[in-house]
Amino acid sequence: MQTLDTAYRATFLDAYLTCALWASSDTVDTGNGEPEEVNLDELGREKLHPSVTEQAAKDCEAFIDANAADLLAANDLYVSRDGYTGPDLAGHDFWLTRNGHGAGYWDRGLEEVGERLTAACGWRTAFPGVDLYIGDDGMIYAN
Repeated sequence: MQTLDTAYRATFLDAYLTCALWASSDTVDTGNGEPEEVNLDELGREKLHPSVTEQAAKDCEAFIDANAADLLAANDLYVSRDGYTGPDLAGHDFWLTRNGHGAGYWDRGLEEVGERLTAACGWRTAFPGVDLYIGDDGMIYAN
């Protein structure tokens, strides 16, 4: 089995968490009776509850291990955008694809590799969608 190094894994996880915050929002009570939608990216990574980062690390490790050959192939197929590397794009795409966003592995020009990575994500797999939300303590949690 092919493996991906520690640097790849760290970059993948970092991009996954960055995308998770960027692509997620929640409604909070502003105290004036009007709920306000907040993009979780505005709160910052320091607001992620440790359980969220721990589960994200486990999910990313498991996804990388289960799909190492396709992720290596994708690394060669990704076209770098704005200085992002293959691991950056793969981590970003893992969040988007598993959560059914309108972008992800299938629309990066990865052909069959992208189709296999897409099939490895989703509600019928070990990697179903994840919703982030703001808890009563102001920390960000996952379902």
